Amino acid sequence: MDETMKQEYALAVSEIQNIAVDSAFNRYGFAAQAIGVGVGVAGGALLATLMPAASVAGGFLAGIIAIAANNFAYSEAERVMKGDVNAVNRYCPIDQQQSIILAATERIEATKKPVAQVAETSQKNQKSTSTTTGPETTSQSPEQVELPIPVAPVQLKAKTFHLLMWGRSQGGKTNTAIHLLGIRTAIAVDYVTTKAGDKVPEGWKGYLVDLSKLDAQVNWLLDRWEARLQSSLGGSGTKQWVLIDEVITIANTVEPSTQKRLRGFILTVLTSGAGVGFELGLFVQSGNASILDIPADLLQNCNVIAVTGAKKDNNSMASAFTKYTGYSLTNDQQKHISNLSGHWQLWDNDGPCLSQIPKQETSLKSLDSCPLAREERTAPKDVSSSGFVDSPWGSKSSKTIEDRIVGYFKKNPEPATPRTVYRGITILKSDGQLKVEDIRQKLIDMTKENPSLIAMENIGGHDKFHLIVTS
Repeated sequence: MDETMKQEYALAVSEIQNIAVDSAFNRYGFAAQAIGVGVGVAGGALLATLMPAASVAGGFLAGIIAIAANNFAYSEAERVMKGDVNAVNRYCPIDQQQSIILAATERIEATKKPVAQVAETSQKNQKSTSTTTGPETTSQSPEQVELPIPVAPVQLKAKTFHLLMWGRSQGGKTNTAIHLLGIRTAIAVDYVTTKAGDKVPEGWKGYLVDLSKLDAQVNWLLDRWEARLQSSLGGSGTKQWVLIDEVITIANTVEPSTQKRLRGFILTVLTSGAGVGFELGLFVQSGNASILDIPADLLQNCNVIAVTGAKKDNNSMASAFTKYTGYSLTNDQQKHISNLSGHWQLWDNDGPCLSQIPKQETSLKSLDSCPLAREERTAPKDVSSSGFVDSPWGSKSSKTIEDRIVGYFKKNPEPATPRTVYRGITILKSDGQLKVEDIRQKLIDMTKENPSLIAMENIGGHDKFHLIVTS
C-alpha cells in the first residue's frame, strides 16, 4: 500500500470515528435523554448504581443522571477512538461507512496519473515554489513552503458579532474566551457554566449553575440579562457579553417554558443585540446538535471558533468548524489538522485559520454559585414573544393573541410562516389548546380586518406574513 493510499484510508477511518463520536454525544450528552440511557445500559445497572435504597429528590436525581449520561457519552467516544468496531457500528451506520470508504477509494484512483502528466505536474510545482532573485532562480527552503492552513493569533473579527465556539471538555474554550475578551473593565462579562473547576478574570461575573436547581437559576439569569438588554435597547445600557457554556445541556435540562424563554432571549440578542453593544457567546460540545432550533444563518454570522486539546478531537474540531461556517477543507488541510498536537484554535479569518494561544496567566477567580429566581416566579409572568417582561407594545391587560403577534413582528420584521410565529409568541393558559393552524387562521383574519397592518405573501411556495412598515 503506497503512502497516498495509507493517508486517504486513514482520513476515511478518522471521518467515520468523528461521525460516531458526535453521534454518541448527540445521543447521550443531553439530560433530556439521560433516563433512557440509564434504563437502556446494562439492564438498568446505571440507575441501580445511582439509586441505592435511599430515595433521591427529583431535581437532584435529574442532575445526577444528566452527569452520568455525559460520562457515558465520553466512555463511548473513547471506545470509538480506540477502534472498537462494535462501538463504531453503534453510532455510524454500515452503509455510511461504506460510502466514506468508497469516496476515499475514488480519490486514490483519481491520483493515479500517467507518468508524463506526473512529470509535467512536478515541473510546474518546481516553478511555483521557486523564488526569483535577479537573473538567477533559487528553490525555496522547506520552511518557506506555505502551510495548508495559515497560522495567526485568534481574534474577534471587526464586523462580525457574537461568538459560537465548539470544543470538548478541557479543550480550551474558556481560555480562548479569556484571550478574546481579556479583563477589560469597560465591558461587562457574565460567564455561566456547569463546570465547578472553571475560573474567570477578576473583572468578570462567573456563575456556576447546578443541574438540580437549574430552572430557577436560569430564570434568575434571564431576569438579569433581559433587564440589561432592555436598558441597552433604550440607549442607557453598558457594553455587555453573555457567555453560556454547555448551552445545549442547559437548554435541554430546564423546563419547556424556561427553554422557550431562553431561546427567545438568544434570538433577540443575535438579531438586535450587536447594534447596542450586547453580545452573546454560545459554547457547545457537539457539532451535530441543533442549538434551540436557531436558524443556521444566524449562527454562521457569528465569530465561529473550534478548539481542540487532544489529538483524538482534531477531526471533530474540523467537522464542527465546517458545519458552522460553511467552509470546505481540502485533503491537505484535513491532514494538517489531524496531525496537530496540543491546544489549537481553528477560526474564521476570511477562510480557515489556525491559532495556538498560551494558557492565560492573568489573575483568575473561582465561580460564584448562581442565585435562584424568587419563589413568586413559579407563577408565570406575562411576557412578550422574546421573554421580555413589560413589553412596550400593548398593556398587560390587553395581551390578546393579536397583540402578541404584532409584538412578535415588531421584534422580527422579516416575513414568517405561521409555525415560526407560533414558536415566537408566548402561549398563555387562557389561550387553551392553541395550535399552529389557529395562528394561521388568526393571521389570515388580521390581513382581512386590518390590511394596512399585516400582509401575506407566498415566498418559495410558503405563505408568509409580515408587518407593514409605514414611514
